[in-house]
Amino acid sequence: MIGTPLNPREASLIPCKSLLHKSHGDGAGSGDFAIYHSLCVLQVSISLKKVELSVGESKFFTCTVIGEPVSLDWYNPQGERMVPSQRVALHNEGFRSRLTLYNAKIEDAGIYRCQASDAQGHTQEATVVLEIYQKLTFRDVRSPQEFRQGDVAEVVCDVSSSPVPVVSWFYNNVEIIEDTEKFQLLQNNNLQVQRVTKADEGVYRCEARVEARGEIDFRDIILVVNVPPVVSVPQQSFNATADYGESVTFTCRAYGSPEPDITWHRKGVQLQESEQYVMRARGTTLTVRNIQHDDGGSYTCKASNKAGEVEHELFLKVFGEDTFFYWVSSSLTAGPADDDTSPTPYPEPSQPSPHCTESQSPPQTESQSPPQRAIARKSDRAEDRPRARSSPIV
Repeated sequence: MIGTPLNPREASLIPCKSLLHKSHGDGAGSGDFAIYHSLCVLQVSISLKKVELSVGESKFFTCTVIGEPVSLDWYNPQGERMVPSQRVALHNEGFRSRLTLYNAKIEDAGIYRCQASDAQGHTQEATVVLEIYQKLTFRDVRSPQEFRQGDVAEVVCDVSSSPVPVVSWFYNNVEIIEDTEKFQLLQNNNLQVQRVTKADEGVYRCEARVEARGEIDFRDIILVVNVPPVVSVPQQSFNATADYGESVTFTCRAYGSPEPDITWHRKGVQLQESEQYVMRARGTTLTVRNIQHDDGGSYTCKASNKAGEVEHELFLKVFGEDTFFYWVSSSLTAGPADDDTSPTPYPEPSQPSPHCTESQSPPQTESQSPPQRAIARKSDRAEDRPRARSSPIV
Protein backbone atom coordinates (compact mmCIF):
# COMPACT_ATOMS: atom_id res chain seq x y z
CA MET A 1 0.00 0.00 0.00
CA ILE A 2 1.38 3.30 -1.00
CA GLY A 3 0.18 6.53 0.64
CA THR A 4 0.25 9.80 -1.26
CA PRO A 5 0.54 12.89 1.02
CA LEU A 6 -1.22 16.13 0.21
CA ASN A 7 0.89 18.78 -1.45
CA PRO A 8 1.95 21.82 0.67
CA ARG A 9 -0.75 23.99 -0.85
CA GLU A 10 -3.40 21.53 0.25
CA ALA A 11 -1.77 21.19 3.67
CA SER A 12 -1.89 24.93 4.20
CA LEU A 13 -5.65 24.83 3.96
CA ILE A 14 -5.75 22.59 7.01
CA PRO A 15 -3.16 24.33 9.20
CA CYS A 16 -3.49 22.39 12.39
CA LYS A 17 -5.51 19.20 11.88
CA SER A 18 -4.78 15.60 11.05
CA LEU A 19 -4.02 15.54 7.34
CA LEU A 20 -5.65 13.02 5.02
CA HIS A 21 -3.43 10.65 2.99
CA LYS A 22 -4.96 8.98 -0.11
CA SER A 23 -4.36 5.19 -0.21
CA HIS A 24 -4.97 2.66 -3.02
CA GLY A 25 -5.73 -1.03 -2.87
CA ASP A 26 -3.07 -3.69 -3.48
CA GLY A 27 -4.80 -5.13 -6.53
CA ALA A 28 -6.24 -8.12 -4.59
CA GLY A 29 -9.72 -6.85 -4.77
CA SER A 30 -9.45 -4.47 -1.94
CA GLY A 31 -10.72 -0.91 -2.60
CA ASP A 32 -9.11 2.48 -2.00
CA PHE A 33 -9.12 3.83 1.58
CA ALA A 34 -7.84 6.89 3.48
CA ILE A 35 -5.21 7.22 6.23
CA TYR A 36 -5.00 10.33 8.46
CA HIS A 37 -1.55 11.63 9.42
CA SER A 38 -1.09 14.29 12.10
CA LEU A 39 0.70 17.42 10.78
CA CYS A 40 0.42 20.99 12.20
CA VAL A 41 1.48 24.22 10.41
CA LEU A 42 1.74 27.39 12.66
CA GLN A 43 0.19 30.68 11.64
CA VAL A 44 0.94 33.88 13.62
CA SER A 45 -0.72 37.31 13.33
CA ILE A 46 -0.74 40.62 15.23
CA SER A 47 -3.82 42.78 15.47
CA LEU A 48 -1.93 45.87 14.21
CA LYS A 49 0.76 46.21 11.57
CA LYS A 50 1.91 49.80 12.23
CA VAL A 51 1.29 52.03 15.22
CA GLU A 52 2.13 55.69 15.92
CA LEU A 53 2.48 56.51 19.58
CA SER A 54 3.23 59.77 21.35
CA VAL A 55 5.88 59.98 24.04
CA GLY A 56 4.33 59.19 27.38
CA GLU A 57 1.39 57.27 25.97
CA SER A 58 0.74 53.53 26.46
CA LYS A 59 -0.37 50.81 24.04
CA PHE A 60 -1.00 47.03 23.91
CA PHE A 61 -0.64 44.56 21.02
CA THR A 62 -2.31 41.15 20.70
CA CYS A 63 -0.57 38.23 19.00
CA THR A 64 -2.71 35.24 17.92
CA VAL A 65 -1.40 31.78 16.90
CA ILE A 66 -3.19 29.08 14.94
CA GLY A 67 -1.57 25.71 15.50
CA GLU A 68 -0.05 23.92 18.45
CA PRO A 69 2.66 26.20 19.77
CA VAL A 70 4.79 25.16 22.70
CA SER A 71 6.16 28.69 23.20
CA LEU A 72 5.07 32.20 22.34
CA ASP A 73 7.53 35.06 22.85
CA TRP A 74 7.95 38.75 22.06
CA TYR A 75 11.21 40.33 20.87
CA ASN A 76 12.11 44.03 21.00
CA PRO A 77 13.73 46.08 18.19
CA GLN A 78 17.18 45.13 19.50
CA GLY A 79 16.36 41.40 19.04
CA GLU A 80 16.17 40.70 22.78
CA ARG A 81 13.49 38.46 24.21
CA MET A 82 11.14 40.64 26.23
CA VAL A 83 10.35 39.98 29.88
CA PRO A 84 7.98 41.81 32.25
CA SER A 85 9.34 45.05 33.75
CA GLN A 86 8.12 48.38 35.09
CA ARG A 87 7.12 49.53 31.60
CA VAL A 88 6.46 46.16 29.96
CA ALA A 89 3.65 43.71 30.71
CA LEU A 90 3.17 40.26 29.10
CA HIS A 91 0.05 38.15 29.36
CA ASN A 92 -0.30 34.73 27.65
CA GLU A 93 -3.60 32.93 27.48
CA GLY A 94 -3.92 29.85 25.29
CA PHE A 95 -3.04 30.71 21.72
CA ARG A 96 -2.87 34.45 22.43
CA SER A 97 -0.24 36.76 23.90
CA ARG A 98 -0.70 40.43 24.82
CA LEU A 99 2.23 42.85 25.00
CA THR A 100 1.64 46.17 26.79
CA LEU A 101 4.07 49.12 26.66
CA TYR A 102 3.62 51.84 29.26
CA ASN A 103 4.85 55.44 29.14
CA ALA A 104 6.45 55.16 25.72
CA LYS A 105 9.84 56.72 25.07
CA ILE A 106 11.57 57.72 21.85
CA GLU A 107 13.97 54.78 22.17
CA ASP A 108 11.02 52.33 22.18
CA ALA A 109 10.49 52.87 18.45
CA GLY A 110 11.21 49.97 16.08
CA ILE A 111 9.97 46.56 14.92
CA TYR A 112 8.50 44.17 17.51
CA ARG A 113 8.22 40.41 16.74
CA CYS A 114 5.83 37.82 18.10
CA GLN A 115 7.35 34.36 17.56
CA ALA A 116 5.68 30.99 18.04
CA SER A 117 7.46 27.59 18.14
CA ASP A 118 6.01 24.06 17.91
CA ALA A 119 7.20 20.72 19.25
CA GLN A 120 9.18 19.99 16.11
CA GLY A 121 11.16 23.22 16.52
CA HIS A 122 9.44 25.01 13.69
CA THR A 123 8.87 28.77 14.22
CA GLN A 124 6.58 31.36 12.75
CA GLU A 125 6.41 35.04 13.59
CA ALA A 126 4.53 38.26 12.92
CA THR A 127 5.76 41.85 13.29
CA VAL A 128 4.40 45.26 14.20
CA VAL A 129 6.16 48.57 13.48
CA LEU A 130 6.04 51.05 16.34
CA GLU A 131 6.75 54.72 15.57
CA ILE A 132 7.22 57.05 18.53
CA TYR A 133 6.83 60.78 18.16
CA GLN A 134 7.01 63.57 20.68
CA LYS A 135 4.08 65.88 20.87
CA LEU A 136 4.67 69.59 21.24
CA THR A 137 5.94 69.93 24.78
CA PHE A 138 6.60 73.22 26.58
CA ARG A 139 9.05 72.74 29.43
CA ASP A 140 9.09 75.15 32.34
CA VAL A 141 7.92 78.22 30.40
CA ARG A 142 7.65 80.85 33.15
CA SER A 143 5.28 83.77 33.15
CA PRO A 144 5.86 86.52 34.05
CA GLN A 145 9.50 86.85 33.08
CA GLU A 146 11.17 89.87 34.68
CA PHE A 147 14.10 91.98 33.49
CA ARG A 148 15.93 95.10 34.60
CA GLN A 149 15.42 98.28 32.62
CA GLY A 150 18.19 98.79 30.05
CA ASP A 151 19.26 95.13 30.00
CA VAL A 152 19.16 92.79 27.00
CA ALA A 153 16.17 90.59 27.80
CA GLU A 154 15.98 87.00 26.57
CA VAL A 155 12.42 85.71 26.78
CA VAL A 156 12.65 81.92 27.17
CA CYS A 157 10.32 79.51 25.34
CA ASP A 158 11.63 75.96 25.77
CA VAL A 159 9.55 73.78 23.41
CA SER A 160 10.38 70.47 21.76
CA SER A 161 8.80 67.80 19.55
CA SER A 162 9.68 65.23 16.93
CA PRO A 163 10.16 66.33 14.28
CA VAL A 164 11.60 69.68 15.41
CA PRO A 165 8.87 72.35 15.70
CA VAL A 166 8.66 75.68 13.90
CA VAL A 167 8.43 78.52 16.45
CA SER A 168 6.91 81.97 15.88
CA TRP A 169 6.67 84.98 18.22
CA PHE A 170 3.87 87.52 18.49
CA TYR A 171 3.68 90.84 20.37
CA ASN A 172 0.36 92.66 20.68
CA ASN A 173 -1.07 90.03 18.31
CA VAL A 174 1.40 91.00 15.58
CA GLU A 175 3.95 88.42 14.42
CA ILE A 176 7.62 89.31 14.78
CA ILE A 177 8.72 88.06 11.38
CA GLU A 178 12.32 89.23 11.21
CA ASP A 179 15.18 90.62 13.25
CA THR A 180 15.00 94.34 14.02
CA GLU A 181 16.90 96.79 16.21
CA LYS A 182 14.51 95.88 19.03
CA PHE A 183 13.83 92.14 18.49
CA GLN A 184 16.00 89.20 17.50
CA LEU A 185 14.84 85.58 16.99
CA LEU A 186 17.47 83.23 18.44
CA GLN A 187 18.44 79.74 17.25
CA ASN A 188 17.21 78.20 20.52
CA ASN A 189 13.70 79.59 19.78
CA ASN A 190 14.01 82.31 22.44
CA LEU A 191 13.24 85.97 21.76
CA GLN A 192 15.82 88.66 22.52
CA VAL A 193 14.68 92.22 23.31
CA GLN A 194 17.37 94.90 23.11
CA ARG A 195 17.66 97.61 25.82
CA VAL A 196 14.34 96.70 27.36
CA THR A 197 12.18 99.54 28.72
CA LYS A 198 8.77 99.91 30.35
CA ALA A 199 7.34 100.44 26.87
CA ASP A 200 8.30 96.83 26.01
CA GLU A 201 6.11 95.37 28.75
CA GLY A 202 3.15 93.25 27.71
CA VAL A 203 2.10 89.79 26.58
CA TYR A 204 4.35 87.88 24.15
CA ARG A 205 3.08 84.69 22.50
CA CYS A 206 5.38 81.78 21.69
CA GLU A 207 3.65 79.58 19.07
CA ALA A 208 4.98 76.19 17.95
CA ARG A 209 3.86 74.06 14.98
CA VAL A 210 4.61 70.58 13.59
CA GLU A 211 3.72 70.79 9.92
CA ALA A 212 3.71 67.02 9.29
CA ARG A 213 0.94 66.41 11.83
CA GLY A 214 -0.85 69.74 11.69
CA GLU A 215 -0.12 70.09 15.40
CA ILE A 216 -0.02 73.54 16.98
CA ASP A 217 0.25 74.90 20.52
CA PHE A 218 1.32 78.14 22.23
CA ARG A 219 2.19 79.82 25.50
CA ASP A 220 1.52 83.45 26.49
CA ILE A 221 4.38 85.05 28.43
CA ILE A 222 4.06 88.31 30.35
CA LEU A 223 7.20 90.47 30.18
CA VAL A 224 7.80 92.75 33.18
CA VAL A 225 10.45 95.48 33.29
CA ASN A 226 11.76 96.48 36.71
CA VAL A 227 13.09 100.02 37.14
CA PRO A 228 15.74 100.73 39.82
CA PRO A 229 14.65 103.19 42.51
CA VAL A 230 15.37 106.91 42.38
CA VAL A 231 15.29 108.98 45.57
CA SER A 232 13.96 112.52 45.74
CA VAL A 233 14.62 114.54 48.89
CA PRO A 234 13.05 118.00 49.29
CA GLN A 235 15.67 120.71 49.71
CA GLN A 236 14.58 121.54 53.25
CA SER A 237 15.11 117.92 54.30
CA PHE A 238 18.75 117.64 53.29
CA ASN A 239 19.83 119.21 56.55
CA ALA A 240 17.71 120.17 59.52
CA THR A 241 18.11 121.85 62.86
CA ALA A 242 16.02 121.32 65.95
CA ASP A 243 15.94 122.40 69.57
CA TYR A 244 16.63 120.13 72.46
CA GLY A 245 13.44 118.20 73.40
CA GLU A 246 11.58 119.07 70.20
CA SER A 247 10.84 117.03 67.05
CA VAL A 248 12.00 117.12 63.45
CA THR A 249 10.63 115.40 60.34
CA PHE A 250 12.67 114.18 57.36
CA THR A 251 11.05 113.46 53.99
CA CYS A 252 12.41 110.97 51.46
CA ARG A 253 10.42 110.06 48.34
CA ALA A 254 11.35 107.11 46.09
CA TYR A 255 10.25 106.16 42.58
CA GLY A 256 10.73 102.91 40.68
CA SER A 257 9.04 99.72 39.52
CA PRO A 258 7.97 97.83 41.47
CA GLU A 259 7.32 100.53 44.06
CA PRO A 260 10.42 100.73 46.26
CA ASP A 261 10.44 99.94 49.96
CA ILE A 262 11.85 102.78 52.08
CA THR A 263 13.80 102.16 55.26
CA TRP A 264 15.66 104.53 57.57
CA HIS A 265 19.07 103.85 59.08
CA ARG A 266 21.32 105.47 61.61
CA LYS A 267 24.90 104.44 62.37
CA GLY A 268 24.43 101.33 60.23
CA VAL A 269 21.33 100.11 62.09
CA GLN A 270 17.83 100.13 60.62
CA LEU A 271 15.43 102.23 62.64
CA GLN A 272 12.21 100.65 63.85
CA GLU A 273 8.91 102.30 64.67
CA SER A 274 8.93 103.44 68.31
CA GLU A 275 7.98 106.32 70.56
CA GLN A 276 11.07 108.17 69.40
CA TYR A 277 10.90 107.28 65.70
CA VAL A 278 7.60 107.69 63.85
CA MET A 279 7.33 106.68 60.18
CA ARG A 280 4.45 107.57 57.92
CA ALA A 281 3.37 107.12 54.28
CA ARG A 282 5.14 103.77 53.84
CA GLY A 283 8.34 105.17 55.27
CA THR A 284 8.35 108.34 53.22
CA THR A 285 8.64 110.49 56.35
CA LEU A 286 10.65 109.94 59.51
CA THR A 287 9.90 112.01 62.60
CA VAL A 288 12.46 112.06 65.41
CA ARG A 289 10.71 113.00 68.65
CA ASN A 290 12.00 114.41 71.95
CA ILE A 291 15.39 115.19 70.45
CA GLN A 292 18.45 114.76 72.65
CA HIS A 293 22.05 115.81 72.07
CA ASP A 294 23.09 112.37 70.77
CA ASP A 295 20.32 112.43 68.13
CA GLY A 296 22.37 114.82 66.05
CA GLY A 297 24.27 113.55 63.04
CA SER A 298 23.47 111.66 59.85
CA TYR A 299 20.36 109.66 58.95
CA THR A 300 20.17 107.46 55.84
CA CYS A 301 17.11 106.94 53.70
CA LYS A 302 17.39 103.69 51.70
CA ALA A 303 15.03 102.72 48.85
CA SER A 304 15.12 99.22 47.33
CA ASN A 305 13.21 96.98 44.92
CA LYS A 306 13.94 94.00 42.64
CA ALA A 307 15.98 96.17 40.28
CA GLY A 308 18.37 97.57 42.90
CA GLU A 309 18.71 99.98 45.79
CA VAL A 310 19.82 103.54 46.42
CA GLU A 311 20.38 105.58 49.55
CA HIS A 312 20.58 109.23 50.54
CA GLU A 313 22.13 110.78 53.63
CA LEU A 314 20.47 113.56 55.62
CA PHE A 315 21.81 115.52 58.61
CA LEU A 316 20.35 116.79 61.83
CA LYS A 317 21.94 119.46 64.03
CA VAL A 318 20.69 119.81 67.58
CA PHE A 319 20.96 123.09 69.47
CA GLY A 320 22.21 122.96 73.05
CA GLU A 321 19.70 123.13 75.89
CA ASP A 322 20.91 126.63 76.92
CA THR A 323 21.49 127.99 73.42
CA PHE A 324 18.99 129.82 71.27
CA PHE A 325 19.13 131.66 67.96
CA TYR A 326 17.03 134.44 66.61
CA TRP A 327 16.88 136.98 63.80
CA VAL A 328 16.38 140.57 64.75
CA SER A 329 13.73 140.97 62.08
CA SER A 330 10.09 140.32 61.43
CA SER A 331 10.84 136.67 60.70
CA LEU A 332 12.74 136.04 63.93
CA THR A 333 11.73 136.36 67.55
CA ALA A 334 14.23 138.70 69.23
CA GLY A 335 15.71 138.13 72.68
CA PRO A 336 17.26 140.73 75.00
CA ALA A 337 20.89 141.48 74.23
CA ASP A 338 21.37 143.09 77.69
CA ASP A 339 19.17 143.12 80.73
CA ASP A 340 18.25 146.79 80.26
CA THR A 341 18.56 147.27 76.49
CA SER A 342 16.02 146.18 73.85
CA PRO A 343 17.34 145.14 70.44
CA THR A 344 16.82 147.28 67.40
CA PRO A 345 15.12 145.25 64.64
CA TYR A 346 16.66 145.08 61.19
CA PRO A 347 14.84 146.51 58.24
CA GLU A 348 13.21 143.73 56.21
CA PRO A 349 15.82 142.48 53.68
CA SER A 350 14.81 142.21 50.04
CA GLN A 351 15.80 138.49 49.99
CA PRO A 352 15.89 137.19 53.54
CA SER A 353 17.99 134.09 54.18
CA PRO A 354 15.85 131.10 55.11
CA HIS A 355 18.51 129.49 57.26
CA CYS A 356 20.36 130.23 60.46
CA THR A 357 23.28 128.47 62.18
CA GLU A 358 25.69 129.48 64.93
CA SER A 359 28.22 130.64 62.35
CA GLN A 360 25.77 132.59 60.17
CA SER A 361 24.98 136.29 60.44
CA PRO A 362 21.62 137.79 59.56
CA PRO A 363 21.26 139.83 56.36
CA GLN A 364 22.26 143.53 56.53
CA THR A 365 21.55 146.67 54.55
CA GLU A 366 23.72 149.70 53.90
CA SER A 367 21.61 151.82 56.28
CA GLN A 368 22.35 149.61 59.27
CA SER A 369 24.92 151.06 61.64
CA PRO A 370 26.31 149.51 63.66
CA PRO A 371 25.59 146.06 62.05
CA GLN A 372 23.48 143.69 64.12
CA ARG A 373 23.87 139.90 64.21
CA ALA A 374 22.09 136.77 65.27
CA ILE A 375 22.60 136.35 68.97
CA ALA A 376 23.47 133.07 70.66
CA ARG A 377 23.50 133.28 74.41
CA LYS A 378 22.75 131.49 77.61
CA SER A 379 19.88 132.95 79.57
CA ASP A 380 20.39 133.63 83.27
CA ARG A 381 16.82 132.64 84.01
CA ALA A 382 14.85 129.82 82.49
CA GLU A 383 11.80 132.01 82.02
CA ASP A 384 13.91 134.51 80.04
CA ARG A 385 14.99 131.93 77.48
CA PRO A 386 13.32 132.57 74.11
CA ARG A 387 12.19 129.42 72.32
CA ALA A 388 14.42 128.64 69.34
CA ARG A 389 12.84 127.79 66.03
CA SER A 390 13.53 124.66 63.95
CA SER A 391 15.13 125.80 60.74
CA PRO A 392 16.69 123.77 57.93
CA ILE A 393 20.25 124.48 56.97
CA VAL A 394 22.12 123.71 53.79
